[in-house]
Amino acid sequence: MIDSGTQLIFRRLAKKLSNEITQREQGHCLRVDHLDDPIARFLCECIIQYVEMDRCYVLTSKSKEDLSTSELNTERAIELRNRKPQAFILLVPAGLTDSTASSLRNAFAVFDLDKYWLASQQELIKELDEDVRQYVSKALRLSKRNRTPEPL
Repeated sequence: MIDSGTQLIFRRLAKKLSNEITQREQGHCLRVDHLDDPIARFLCECIIQYVEMDRCYVLTSKSKEDLSTSELNTERAIELRNRKPQAFILLVPAGLTDSTASSLRNAFAVFDLDKYWLASQQELIKELDEDVRQYVSKALRLSKRNRTPEPL
């Protein structure tokens, strides 16, 4: 179960990805890596609400016969990419970025989630009331300054 706060954050990402893919040329393929499986599936559902079906899929290791309409295995993803019917998004759950998914690296443009989260953080901070914005900004600066290195 995904809590409502997490849903809000990922609905925002879904809108961004939907805008990205509708502005892309036919055949463009965008890959989003390192998502938890429930998040990838939720995000896919949201994107499908913003754009039509067949524009977003979750990568899975299932056989071709067991795939749902919003799932692709590596083989099907490459087939679809090669046919280039329209631009689409492939959501790659964490753990599937092994050797089977590595063949997708060259065929799909990567959406930079880290860059998106930083930009989104700044946008959300700008939407806060001035007093709250000052406290949040100060807390973020302090947390960056007081980080201790992780042990090796």
